[in-house]
Amino acid sequence: MSNGTMTTATRISPLHGCIAALNPTWIEIHRMQVPLSFSTAVDEDRVRRRLGLCDVSCLDRFGLKGPGAAEWLACQGVNPPAGINRWEPLNGGGVIARLGTNEFFIEDGIQGSFATTLGSVLGRGTPAVYPVIRQDAAIAITGREAGSLLAQTCSFDFNGFDVNERLVVMTSMVGVSVLMIRSLRDEVPCYRIWCDGTYGPYLWRTLLEIAEELGGAAIGLGCLFPEVALRQT
Repeated sequence: MSNGTMTTATRISPLHGCIAALNPTWIEIHRMQVPLSFSTAVDEDRVRRRLGLCDVSCLDRFGLKGPGAAEWLACQGVNPPAGINRWEPLNGGGVIARLGTNEFFIEDGIQGSFATTLGSVLGRGTPAVYPVIRQDAAIAITGREAGSLLAQTCSFDFNGFDVNERLVVMTSMVGVSVLMIRSLRDEVPCYRIWCDGTYGPYLWRTLLEIAEELGGAAIGLGCLFPEVALRQT
């Protein structure tokens, strides 16, 4: 843990420059330097419940597609969602999303390893399955005011859908194409957003500017994932 910039990390978040300007306390997770916190735990949890933005680009992710993709996943012990544009949770806090009939997206949680393991097993692919490289910027928006932020920035309205439908949405936020899901964390709304890493800094800065107008702020990974903070105690 450090307030400086020295790190042994081998991966760099697409949002690193934006985050560094906010002077967080850093921690290395999954070989990436990420913000552990920006203020005290009590203050950050208050922000999380109102409106918080968190860089979660450090989580390992993996994509695959092809006519044999669903069968291949099943052979690896992973049951993909039955419906297109739906997602399911994985052990360790990860998610698996079905983006099309034969295309899937997997992201690990802090403690999971599905994406890493599956990527290693698949390698360069098979005649019926091939990997999709994912270099996303990943952002979590959390809190009771998240809907107000989305109303100003997102072209899709989640209000017409129950959170238990586990909907996967491909839409646009402030002109950037994104993949989105919605869930509840500790009964607090949480939206997960992925976009092309090159557009990540613009998306982050724009969302944070609007969030601050709504009383929100950036939060560290230790606020969204308490198990990360526990590593430091």
